[in-house]
Amino acid sequence: MSPNGSSFLVNFRHLLHKRLPILKWFPAYRWREDLIGDLTGGFTMGVMHVSEGMAYAPLTGLRPVNGLFTSLFPALFYMFFGTSKHVSVGGFAVICLMVGSTISRVTPRILDTMNVDNSTMDSKELDRLTYEVNVEVAAALTLGVGIAQIVMGLCQLHVLISFLSDQVIAGFTTGAAVHVMTSQLDKAIGAHIPHRDGPGRLFLVYSDLATSLFTFHFHLLTTCLSIFLIFSLFVLKNLIDPRLRSALRLTVPLPYDLTLMLLGTMFSRFFSLSDLYGVAIIGNIPTGLPTPSLPDFSLLSYLLSDSLSIALIILVIHISMGKLFAKKHLYKLDVKQEFYASGLTECLCSLFPVYPPSTSLGRSLVGEAAGAKTLFSSIFASSMVVAVILFLGPVLEPLPTCVLASIVIVSLQGMFRQLGQIPHLWRRNPIDAIVFIVTLFGTVFIDIVAGLLIGVIFVLATVIFRTQRSGLTRNGTDPSLESGGTSETSQCCFTSLDSSLSLRLTAPLIFLNIDQFWKTLKRILKENPVPLANIDLNGSNLKGLKVNLLVIDCQSMIAIDTMGAKAIYEAFNYSQNRGYTVHFCGLNESVLCVLRKFPQFDALVDSFCEQKL
Repeated sequence: MSPNGSSFLVNFRHLLHKRLPILKWFPAYRWREDLIGDLTGGFTMGVMHVSEGMAYAPLTGLRPVNGLFTSLFPALFYMFFGTSKHVSVGGFAVICLMVGSTISRVTPRILDTMNVDNSTMDSKELDRLTYEVNVEVAAALTLGVGIAQIVMGLCQLHVLISFLSDQVIAGFTTGAAVHVMTSQLDKAIGAHIPHRDGPGRLFLVYSDLATSLFTFHFHLLTTCLSIFLIFSLFVLKNLIDPRLRSALRLTVPLPYDLTLMLLGTMFSRFFSLSDLYGVAIIGNIPTGLPTPSLPDFSLLSYLLSDSLSIALIILVIHISMGKLFAKKHLYKLDVKQEFYASGLTECLCSLFPVYPPSTSLGRSLVGEAAGAKTLFSSIFASSMVVAVILFLGPVLEPLPTCVLASIVIVSLQGMFRQLGQIPHLWRRNPIDAIVFIVTLFGTVFIDIVAGLLIGVIFVLATVIFRTQRSGLTRNGTDPSLESGGTSETSQCCFTSLDSSLSLRLTAPLIFLNIDQFWKTLKRILKENPVPLANIDLNGSNLKGLKVNLLVIDCQSMIAIDTMGAKAIYEAFNYSQNRGYTVHFCGLNESVLCVLRKFPQFDALVDSFCEQKL
């Protein structure tokens, strides 16, 4: 074989292993060391997949069986493409709510194009047609999300992830949890309220719920069951479970949700809650796996903005969890490959009646705590879901919907606990706390996507504000600076050693903070004038007299633009005319490269150096 042919095969093999990591890790799988952990972790995640898949599916406007499909296929597909060994891909409450908001907005528009007359069509036929359109929209949205993530990976847009800080994500997920909980309250009390959408929808929903309660248009038995279930689950998970696991020396939580579903099904079937008392139940759950089919590409035009926003949120949650596990278990997460892995998983899943999957925070942590070592645990998790889809689906048909609503409401407590971060953030950095609060309020009081956008815009505004406020400071008066540290509270730290004045540039010198740079420089030089006896008429130091040195430490100035470079040269002349000999130290090569492009550089070259102060 020619050298060129051999090189091509080597490069192709390298690319194949990079894009299909399973070809690399599976042949090297450590069966003795990892199999037991993957077995226990996989079955634990499988139990959660079943309960969460069925509980979260109604958030999207689909049926519990679609939640089971969303728990099955993504985990299997991601196993081939992913580089994170511990994330669990499937249904996630926040993403389900965003999908449901999209479906509830797009489906009526599609039904209008089909000339569906709600007044003349039978209600069951209308429900069937609406569900079918919902499934088509969900599949098309899944494809749109996958395409968006692959395009982001091709365009090297993983930098977009940095725009979503931890505080933005925490505020957004907490606000979204309020929407998720609200969407379950009508099922928890057995009330029928109109669908609300758009900014401020929560006010209308709570108004409808209050009207249903005050006018007694709710189901009393369903309400009592929900109150009992929510209280019982909360006590079990927060008070009894820690003590029980400690006594039994268990490392994983017990499957309370699945147990509650089975008990609820038995109770409903034994007492005929649906037939005798009118309690709403899940109803028909078809058995068997779906046949793959292409999604309706014409629907993508309705879903562009939703696909982008959902794709970005899924990636942020996924990569954040992946980095957490990679750091803890000392392996490398390929962020760029995760864009492709998530995108390809979404695209392949769109062949089935699913909604966009995402990494689940709680399920991933539980699986890792249960001993999962590699993505091979997905095989065991999926086997649990397959068993329910093929054999146990009809058994769960009498399950009351209020049971699923109660499971969802209690599962949100982890997100609501993020509110406890606000006091700690306020003590450490008030701006971070304000970012959390603004994102939270925007998500709760306006809308989910709008709240996320508000959070991103606000955090960028804080970056601009802090960049404008930073610039030139004085070294010396703050003890942390004297020991080589940095001050977070002092704007100007002064030191004057004999005739030397030491200043520090604390940020990139760009158009945003030029005014602050000049304002600070002029004030410092005004407060520290050079005696007139030391200055000649041309603004230079007289021979034989003490030199007045102005040293500007530029170690933190990692970048500079044209306005910043002009400001450097103008600051040199301004300071020299006031009797100072100016020296810029700690300049990095990228800053010097910009400065060299100005004609003043050759005359002032002795004033610039890369040596640190």
